[in-house]
Order: sequence, then structure tokens, then C-alpha cells
Amino acid sequence: MLNKTEDSQMDFSLRAPQLSDLQAVVDLHNECSRQLDAKDEITAAEMANFWETPDISLQDDLRLAQASDGRLLGYVEALTYGDPGSNPYIHIRVLPAAAQAGVAAALMDWALARCEQVLARVPAELRVCISLHQLSTDEAMPAVLSERGFQLVRHSFFMGVDLNQQIPAPHWPQNVELRPFKLETDAEPVYRALVDAFKDHYGFLEEPFEQGFPRWKHAMIEDEEAYISELWFIAWEDDQIAGIALCKELPEDGKKIGWVEDLGVRRAWRKRGLGKALLLQSFQAFEQRGLSSAGLFVDASNLTGALRLYEGAGMRMRRQYDRYEKELRPGKEVRTTELTA
Repeated sequence: MLNKTEDSQMDFSLRAPQLSDLQAVVDLHNECSRQLDAKDEITAAEMANFWETPDISLQDDLRLAQASDGRLLGYVEALTYGDPGSNPYIHIRVLPAAAQAGVAAALMDWALARCEQVLARVPAELRVCISLHQLSTDEAMPAVLSERGFQLVRHSFFMGVDLNQQIPAPHWPQNVELRPFKLETDAEPVYRALVDAFKDHYGFLEEPFEQGFPRWKHAMIEDEEAYISELWFIAWEDDQIAGIALCKELPEDGKKIGWVEDLGVRRAWRKRGLGKALLLQSFQAFEQRGLSSAGLFVDASNLTGALRLYEGAGMRMRRQYDRYEKELRPGKEVRTTELTA
């Protein structure tokens, strides 16, 4: 498929990526991010791990926009895996100049057509809704999304904190203790506890264990560069997992920062200070590893009040992402959208 951009008359085409495109796709992401936010977004190791995710097909789920001179102008993922499949997700990155010249529109139209294929397999009574996140500094994408029926519904923050300060000691609730993560015995209990904790997060949609667990394990444990067992903090009360903080190191501006990938507390242990204790424990561990800052993502309207927790620990918003949604079909909502008893 050949297209011409409106302002430059440059030909471009859409095609599925190949493994040999990996570094070029990483470079595209980071160039987009630097233009919009002055920071790189992803490493080659992270992208390689994602491309190897179970249930993801480079041929079926991803597209590149490539100029006739070989340069990559954009990239999109249309993720439709999992059951019941009623919440497809789109991830798109387009060079800002190309976004205004038809590339973003072409990639979005392809992704929408791909997502619409789930309608044939999702039970007819269920609502089907596509979601995506975009940096708030991206001025070109809102118009592209609005023209295709997407609505801005909420925001997410990248929050950060400098660690060159005295970090308070964590105070653990009575009868709760940290135990080292044991890969051989703890992976499944940790995954199930995370699912239980995140049931109260906006947009959560539980999928069958046999699909979700292998995908989670691949992303969190089989990525040898990212998985650091010493940065996995599991809080137990007797034989029950009460809360979890899964952390790693990420490159940023030529150095590494501490990253809290997941922090969750199960309902029975909330409002006892466990979330703050896990966060402070993570900060202390980062500092002991010589890291000078830490970060995480949070839904700005988090249903469980996580934003207040992070602000109380000294974290501040450094980047904003906007969440857009498009309803493909009305029906019964199976995602979490509010807290229930």
C-alpha cells in the first residue's frame, strides 16, 4: 500500500516488521520521545522481549510506516490477544512531522481494522472498547484520534523522586514480613496476588490464568536484563501474600534509575501502611545500589488512592500520558471502572 504525505508528497508504505527492524524501531521510538519529551523511551532489550511475547505476532499485530527512501516514519501495535478480548490496546509512535502528513492516520486506520476483528469472537453481550496512551506533549495525535471517534478519558503520570535524601525506614504492619522471592515456588503465587490486587484498578480485565501467567512471566522474569530478584519485595502474613513491589533498573539520560514496575496491596491489607512501607523499601534498595532517582507510572485518578501515597513519599509528576478510548460496541462492561464492595 503506497501513500503520499500531504505536505511533502513523500511516498510511504505500511508493512509488517521483521526481526532485522528491531534497532530501527527502537531508534524511532526514542527519536519520537526526544522530540516530545527530551528523553529516550525504550531499549533494544525491552523491545526484543516484547516482540517475543507469547500470543503476539509481528506479521498480524504490528505495522511500520516506511518512506520510499527506507526511513521509518511510524510504528503501531494492535494488541487483541486474551479472552474475552473485549479490550484491544493500540500503541502508536509517529515522528511528529510525519504525524501531520498522513502517516499517523494510515497507521491508526490499519490498527482499527485489526482491532475490529475481535468483534467476531467476543460474546455479543459484552462491551468492546479500544484504549491507548499518548504523551500529552504530542500535539498532532489528538486530532487524528478525535477524527476516529476516540475520547480522552483520563491521565497517567510518570512520577519521579530524587534519592539523595534521608529515606525514612519502612514501618511494616503487625504480623507482616518480607521474605526473599523464590523463583521455583513463588512465581505463581506472586502473579495471582498481583491479579487480586489490581482488580481494583481502572481498566482491569482478568483473563484466564493459562494465558496471563505465561505472558507475565515472559515480561517480568524471562527478560534477563530487567529481572533482578533482589528488587522483588514480597510481603507475607503467614501463608498469604499481602502486598508486592516488583522493581528493576532502567536506563535514563546515560545512567540508571530505580523503577517500580508493579506495586499492589490486596484489599484485606489496605489502609495499614503496607503500600508506603513497600515503596520506602524499594527506595532504600535503589539507593543501596547507587541509584540517585526512582520512578513509576500511576493512573492519575487511581481508584485506590495510589497517587496520594506516591505524593506523600515525595514523588512528583514529571510526564503526563493521556488515555483515549473508543467504543466499538456497546454492552455489558467487564472491565473495572469503579470500586465495588
